[in-house]
Amino acid sequence: MQTPLEHLSGLEFEQLVYLYLKSTGWRPIKTPEAKDGGVDIVVINKADGLKIAVQVKHYYRSKSQVTVKDIRELDSTKKNHGCIGTWFITSGTFTNAALVEADMRKMRTSDITYVETKILPWRERQARKHQKSHS
Repeated sequence: MQTPLEHLSGLEFEQLVYLYLKSTGWRPIKTPEAKDGGVDIVVINKADGLKIAVQVKHYYRSKSQVTVKDIRELDSTKKNHGCIGTWFITSGTFTNAALVEADMRKMRTSDITYVETKILPWRERQARKHQKSHS
């Protein structure tokens, strides 16, 4: 999956996040697209079995930002998936008010910096491994 970030659809970005989480020790489970209620992926910590509701928004180079409303929706739907924690991952940014709200709700937030420093370098390494195994 070497499509530039700006050309990925929302579902392709979600798949990229899913694969990254899987490779970094989480046990991710996708939720049904039509009925996710704001939760795209449920990750299970392999060490303690605790579930975290993950929302993924692909806002790369978009004027859209994650808002307080988005934070509140994720926090309120986590119970529907049996989760105790929440994690919002975006290829864009959060409004300042959203970051304050997330902090009050003890929600983990990851923005474009996380995507550029963690997920994209991981994707590059995976692509190189794939090329070596097929050459």
